[in-house]
Amino acid sequence: MHIVSFFAFGLNSALSPNALPLAYLDPGTGSYLLQMIIAGLVGGAFLVKIFWGKIVAFFKKLFGGRNTDDNNQE
Repeated sequence: MHIVSFFAFGLNSALSPNALPLAYLDPGTGSYLLQMIIAGLVGGAFLVKIFWGKIVAFFKKLFGGRNTDDNNQE
């Protein structure tokens, strides 16, 4: 809910005719946003890397794939 209100406030401020002092973005803002996007992507990739075994096991169980531990018990 906070994200929606944040974007609504930002959109309202950007589209308002009197928003010139509020809508100024300095040159560092673009690089900061780019850094946040890259950090989010790298963080997501790291999270997938950590839980890769659990993700694969979940989909194998979901789609009926054979488990390698079952073959060793026979």
